[in-house]
Amino acid sequence: MAKKASLIIPTKDKNSRLKLLMLSLNQQVNNDYEVIIVMDGCTQDTVDEFKVFLERELAFKPIVVIQPRNVGRAAARNIGIQRASGEIVIFIDDDRIPADNYIQKHIDAHNAHSEDCVIVGARFEVNFTNNEIIEFYERKTIQNDFNVFIKDAIEANPGIHNFFSPKLAQKFRWLYFFTGNVSVSKSLLEKIGGFDENFTGWGWEDVELGYRLVKENVPFYKNNTILNYHLKHEHDIDYVFQSEKHNYRLFQKKMKADLIARCILSIEHLQITIFLSYLKKKANSV
Repeated sequence: MAKKASLIIPTKDKNSRLKLLMLSLNQQVNNDYEVIIVMDGCTQDTVDEFKVFLERELAFKPIVVIQPRNVGRAAARNIGIQRASGEIVIFIDDDRIPADNYIQKHIDAHNAHSEDCVIVGARFEVNFTNNEIIEFYERKTIQNDFNVFIKDAIEANPGIHNFFSPKLAQKFRWLYFFTGNVSVSKSLLEKIGGFDENFTGWGWEDVELGYRLVKENVPFYKNNTILNYHLKHEHDIDYVFQSEKHNYRLFQKKMKADLIARCILSIEHLQITIFLSYLKKKANSV
């Protein structure tokens, strides 16, 4: 029997954050929903630790797909889509803490519209050390109290599309198809072929899928009541630099004659490059 929704979480060796995410879902998941975790090339220690956590801590049983070799975000999400039985597919990253009724709010937002659509939630950034995150887990704070997150949360950078006129914002709505907090019907994902697995490493694989959805005239609806909190963490800046550049060039080629969209993408890429350069300079100065 089909579920109303499938929540897909790709993960790579971030158990401290992933366990908090799963605890936050304890009071949300019922027989109408399923949670699919794709462990994408995780170490055996990560897998073993997570298995113990599942047995001892959770009130529900997620579907866990163990991918022995790291295949990347696009391919890992496609694996999750293939396993999904939900009519609605909700994407969330392994370092996001969903607020109350997160899954049901995504479903309700889809039910409010007669056509297949994309629902984009809101993201807030939270800075915690890994030790603080472990402490939250040990105290089980996350199950009952979001005040600690809400208190210091900062809304994520809205991006260039936030400065467009309403008409242009609709045209370039693919710019905010971020898989940290977005949902879409499974039938649409199957129609456009899921994520392009040529996008590897960090960046653009989700926005590119959003671009193809726009080409299919799929409507997007922003819903700021659907919240999650991003537990920020350090990145391998050199790796992010190289993979973002590769994916950006691939995206540009796929746009072909769409010159305005290519120009907008170039501006977004420049912003990311400047920001990553700043992070690298800051790290080197420490």
